Amino acid sequence: MAGAALVVMMAVAGWGWVDGWLPRPGQVMRHMMTSHSVPEAYASQVNPVVVNEATLAEGEALYQANCASCHGASGQGDGPVAASLQPPPANLARAVRMPMVDSAFLYWRISEGALTQKSLMPPFKEMLSEDERWKIVSFVETLP
Repeated sequence: MAGAALVVMMAVAGWGWVDGWLPRPGQVMRHMMTSHSVPEAYASQVNPVVVNEATLAEGEALYQANCASCHGASGQGDGPVAASLQPPPANLARAVRMPMVDSAFLYWRISEGALTQKSLMPPFKEMLSEDERWKIVSFVETLP
């Protein structure tokens, strides 16, 4: 029992992350985001949206209306409701820099949500058109 309490105290204090034996919060999120392969129906999809100022502006407006409450205005996973969600929303600004998070992955995740990964992210395929979802993908890929 004392050993478990020590591990919890070390985790809260941040010890163990330095040595690599406790996962950092970002490592947990990366695993959650990428532990499931993109289904074949989505894996071969290519973004049909011509990326320009107009489509990026539309993608940003769609993102702000549908995604920012959880993922934050700049995609850092810090939206107004993020603190109440478990697991927390992904930091999309960081995620899009991971090689395994490509356009097809983002489109799949937006379309199908992440309910199967015990996340509260809903599927948007019934709420947003294909074009709208691809515009969100285009915008998310530009997050700094």
